[in-house]
Amino acid sequence: MGDSKIIHLPRESRATKERLFDRLRRPTLRHILSILKQMLPIPSYLLDYTGPYLVTVSGLIKAGRHGEALSLSHEGLDTCDELVEAKGRSRWWQFLSCAVYCAEMLDREEERERLLSLGKARRGRDEGRDVAYCFSHFSRWKYAEGDYDTAIAYAEIARGADRSFAEAHFLLGWYTLFVRESDPIEHFRAAIENDGAYLARIVHDPEIVNFPHLRAQLRKPRLVKS
Repeated sequence: MGDSKIIHLPRESRATKERLFDRLRRPTLRHILSILKQMLPIPSYLLDYTGPYLVTVSGLIKAGRHGEALSLSHEGLDTCDELVEAKGRSRWWQFLSCAVYCAEMLDREEERERLLSLGKARRGRDEGRDVAYCFSHFSRWKYAEGDYDTAIAYAEIARGADRSFAEAHFLLGWYTLFVRESDPIEHFRAAIENDGAYLARIVHDPEIVNFPHLRAQLRKPRLVKS
């Protein structure tokens, strides 16, 4: 992110830009920007696990019984915590992904802090989509608290865990634009190239519409994954 280019906005939009940044940086703003209004959905693969715990957790999530799924996910985390081989570590992150999703659905702040502590203790040890999924959530949670440096750091961990995970690139683009006030185009393009649905999500976001030049650049034809 250090090689980001500064956005040269038209002079007449400078005052509008400054008011926008001032408003966006208030941690008490309802939902803390559009980004937090768009809850990251649980990946479809999380609902197709096998194994005595995961299959039950998946069924509970499908049924909307998130409290029960969260409790069972913690049991699975405790069980996998004793396993040191790669498969055990992978299962641990799968359970954490389920728990993170349930905590978000239940809107339990104390549970979010608990899960964040668990994931943070293992950062840098593993890679994969579940790691990226968890740290993308952790990043959003820290952003909501106004802890922007940690939010950016967690988004970078998510990207490093799985460079094909579009949400991590999207978050880095968002932070580059609204926190560092630099050009987010490469981050947003990386998100779109890994998941074409992000094009509509970005260009139609009510905050991004304030940057028509950015929307125009993103709409230029490029190869994207469907």
